[in-house]
Amino acid sequence: MEETAVTINDGDPSQRSRADSSSAWRLYAPAAALILFAVALAVGALWFAVVEIDRTAARSSSRLAITAIEDVTRDIALVAKDYSYWDATTANVLTDLNPEWADENLGTYLAETFETAATVVIDGSDNVVYTWVDATWPSLSPESVDRILADLAYPIGLARDAPMERPEGVPCLVQTEIGLVVAGVAAITPESPLGDELVRHARPVMIVLRPISAEWLARTGERFGLDNLRVLFAVEEASDHAVTLFRSDGSVIAALDWKAPKAGLNALRDLAVPAAVLLILALAASVVVIYRAIQAQQSLVARAQDLSEANSDLVTRDQQVRSALQRAEHATRAKSAFLARISHEIRTPLTAIIGFSQILKLQHRPNREKTREQEYAEIIHESSQHLLALVNDLLDLSKIESGGFEINESWVDISREISSIRTVLGVEADRKGVALTVDVPDDVPALYADSKAIRQILTNLVSNALKFTPQGGKTVVRLLPMADGGLTLAVADTGAGIGPEDQVTIWEPFTRARNPALAQAEGTGLGLYLVKMLAELHGAEVGLDSEIGKGTVVSVVFGAERVRAVAA
Repeated sequence: MEETAVTINDGDPSQRSRADSSSAWRLYAPAAALILFAVALAVGALWFAVVEIDRTAARSSSRLAITAIEDVTRDIALVAKDYSYWDATTANVLTDLNPEWADENLGTYLAETFETAATVVIDGSDNVVYTWVDATWPSLSPESVDRILADLAYPIGLARDAPMERPEGVPCLVQTEIGLVVAGVAAITPESPLGDELVRHARPVMIVLRPISAEWLARTGERFGLDNLRVLFAVEEASDHAVTLFRSDGSVIAALDWKAPKAGLNALRDLAVPAAVLLILALAASVVVIYRAIQAQQSLVARAQDLSEANSDLVTRDQQVRSALQRAEHATRAKSAFLARISHEIRTPLTAIIGFSQILKLQHRPNREKTREQEYAEIIHESSQHLLALVNDLLDLSKIESGGFEINESWVDISREISSIRTVLGVEADRKGVALTVDVPDDVPALYADSKAIRQILTNLVSNALKFTPQGGKTVVRLLPMADGGLTLAVADTGAGIGPEDQVTIWEPFTRARNPALAQAEGTGLGLYLVKMLAELHGAEVGLDSEIGKGTVVSVVFGAERVRAVAA
């Protein structure tokens, strides 16, 4: 019988190795996949957080850049408005150019305070009246100033179109040899426009230029956290987060660009070492990064919100200031209306009192002793006359201040008006023992004016002269033709005089000189103020020449346009 050998195969070692490897792969593959998935998820979350943080930071930095450029343009517009809405500017630049005053107040002061580089003033015909350029900007030549004025034609028109009672500063951006410049444009407007000034016309304009300098960019970048803040005139080279800047006509002039903040990458860099050492904790690290990213975002949002609230607060305060100004204007109109109404209400019974007291006065017979009732009647009559004069002054004052005083101009025989006042006030002069004389040439031309206003001016000036001239003094009314064709009306007296410290304030309402010799004289301090207002309604100028103890001369000078046609 044949034996059969049976061999048992324990297996090939390479096969066992492959089997073990396959088993291990089946074991580790899910774990590796899970780890890879976790890592990919962590990396994805980290990347998403980084991108979102950087995007949010870029948006926030854009809002900050817009706020910065809006702040500087608004500030320059306010500077131009404030210094153009100032009577001192009109007097020292337009009326009579005072270079020293203009250089100090409109040049050096603005440059030192608001970092301006130039100030330009043009008249209504766009002719340059005054120019100041900072010596530290030599490239800003007169030719470049002319080009700047040409670029500012549109904002100049907007500034001139602003209402007289509410002038506005117009901001705009201009490209010059010294780079980007913020221009503030405002029409030069009187603080209290009167007469022809209220008629719409091409007003003079002040232009203030402030360069967007490297110092301003560095300071603003540090303040708002904008790294490498710069101005790019090649707008196509600007980054996506850059702020586009426009000219006054809406065209693009430049872009404000900076290095975008990398808050997300900075946060990820802080976690680089732990992430490299402990890869398995990448998911936990990503949670930490996301948490920090949220904190960074909230910080940026809070900062932007604070800036927004600050800007809103500034707008609210500006509105409150405007509202206060409007309330003040309404109060002034209400005061004038009240004075006009109460003056009318007082005049009616006052006229009856004057009439009845006059009748009682006339009952006195010569060579008879006055009764007590007649003495009282004289006191009532004199007091009523004084009160009527005060009421009339208040009524005229309220009409002038409210703009309701209308002048009806015609050719007036000024010499006849002077003679009429001489007749009316001659009795008062004789009663006080003051010589009232008239010095009028024979060939005085007619004056184109309101006859009632001229009589009011004469009455106030002569009454004042008589009031403050002692017994034995004299008062003279003179008419003096001027070499340029104008006409001067002057009233001179030998009274107590007015001190130099009072010669400016004496023209204000309810103001009297502080000379002790005038303390006992009656009056409300409205006479000279009404004379000044009535003269200005005729385009005339008032003058005062006085010396303590030697008398006073008050003059009203009418322009040649009011006498030339008749004189010819």
